[in-house]
Amino acid sequence: LGLSFLIFGTLAFVYAKGDQVADAVPQMAEPVGAYVETIDSWRLWLDQTLREYVSGEPEASADENN
Repeated sequence: LGLSFLIFGTLAFVYAKGDQVADAVPQMAEPVGAYVETIDSWRLWLDQTLREYVSGEPEASADENN
């Protein structure tokens, strides 16, 4: 359980401070950027899914609006 919190905390820190981590360790800039983009896409998916669930009707995706 403690290890799980350590891993989650580390991942949350890297997400929140991605720019600073990439500046401090330039070799990690690309992987950290990819990680942050992945988490952002998951957050957007979750937000859209929950909005559809709460409203009872699907929303048009961003791709369909453009």
